[in-house]
Amino acid sequence: MELLKTLTGIDVVHVAYKGAAPALVDLLGAQIMVNFSNVPALISPVRAGRVRALAVTGAKRSPQLPAVPTMIESGVADFDVTSWYGVCAPAGTPQTILDKLHADITRVLMAPEVNRRLTDMVIDVAPTSREDFDAFMRAETSRWEKVAKDAGIVPQ
Repeated sequence: MELLKTLTGIDVVHVAYKGAAPALVDLLGAQIMVNFSNVPALISPVRAGRVRALAVTGAKRSPQLPAVPTMIESGVADFDVTSWYGVCAPAGTPQTILDKLHADITRVLMAPEVNRRLTDMVIDVAPTSREDFDAFMRAETSRWEKVAKDAGIVPQ
C-alpha cells in the first residue's frame, strides 16, 4: 500500500494486518475497502464474486485470474511486486555444500509433480543462480528501504 501511495500520490490510511485471513475477514465485512494480498488468499472469494479483483501486482497477469489486469496495465507505472521464496545458508558455508544444495533444490523444484503442485498453489517456480538471487535480494532490500523511508516508517 505504501508503494502505491508513493507512486500515485493517493492519500489512504494503510492498516497493517498480522495476516491475510484477518484482512480478508475485514474486507468481506466492509470494515476496509481495499486489500493487498497474495492471489492464493483471495482467489476463492474473487471466483465466488464476494471480492472484486482490481489488479494483480506482478508484471504479468496471473494465469489463475487472466481477466484481471496488472497494476502497470491499470496505469501505475513501475508497479511490479511479487511474493518470492528463497533458501539461504549461513555465511561461511563451504562452496561444495552450497553447490550441492543449489543443485538438489533446483532438481526438486523442477520435478514435474512438485512443479505442478507449486503452480497449482499459484507459485511461479523460477530457480535462479545464487549470484542472481543475491543481486535480487539486494535490489529488493534497497527498494523497500526507500519505500519505508518515503513513507516515514521508522525501523523498530
